[in-house]
Amino acid sequence: MKDTGFAARARHLVRQVGRLLRDRRGVTAIEYGLIASAVAVALAASVITIGQDVNSYFEDTHDAIENAAE
Repeated sequence: MKDTGFAARARHLVRQVGRLLRDRRGVTAIEYGLIASAVAVALAASVITIGQDVNSYFEDTHDAIENAAE
């Protein structure tokens, strides 16, 4: 006789949760996502900093050219 009541459903749910907790397939994807987001933040910060430095360089060059033309 097969038990189809609450106890059977509860055991099935416990087994499913156990399988879910042992499953590590998604962990690697999450780790790669975190690494990619850290790289993106570092890249954005670098581009902003370099962009400001380049802008400052061109402004200095522009000012030097204007002063030389006077």
